[in-house]
Amino acid sequence: MRREGEMPQDMTEQSIENALVESGLDREDIEFRTIMGPNNTRYIRYRYWRPIDTQVVQELGLIEDADWDDDCGYRYSYTY
Repeated sequence: MRREGEMPQDMTEQSIENALVESGLDREDIEFRTIMGPNNTRYIRYRYWRPIDTQVVQELGLIEDADWDDDCGYRYSYTY
């Protein structure tokens, strides 16, 4: 179960979440988070850093970021 801070914070995020759910993702596995810094950029994390289908990412205009982690392998996140 996701925490309140991981739920959509505005209509844009709610629209993105609805589209991801329509594409087959489980709502409870989608987390919206904030990168702490001067811009407080918001990003999406799915099922603890799992990738989202490339076609869905492109259709929604999301920007994929994949970083290597020695413990987890690639960690995928998405900005918008």
